[in-house]
Amino acid sequence: MSVSRHQPVRPSWRCLACGDDWPCRRRRTELTLECGRDKVRLALYMAGFFSDALDDSPQASPQDLYRRFLGWFCPGPR
Repeated sequence: MSVSRHQPVRPSWRCLACGDDWPCRRRRTELTLECGRDKVRLALYMAGFFSDALDDSPQASPQDLYRRFLGWFCPGPR
C-alpha cells in the first residue's frame, strides 16, 4: 500500500491528517483505488488494523469496529 498522509494515530484510531475516525473517507478512497478489484488484498490489509484496534480499544464494540475497518468495502450478509 502507498504512503499516505491519512494514517492512523494509535490508540485513538483517529486520522493524523484530518482528525476523523480512521480509516477516514480520504484513506478509504485511496485504498479502493490502490486495490482496485482485489478485495482479498484489501481485506487482509484492513484485518490487521481491525485486530490492532480491538487490542487498543477493549471497551469498543467489536461489531462497530468491524463496520469501521472492514464493513465499508466488505458488507456482511443481509
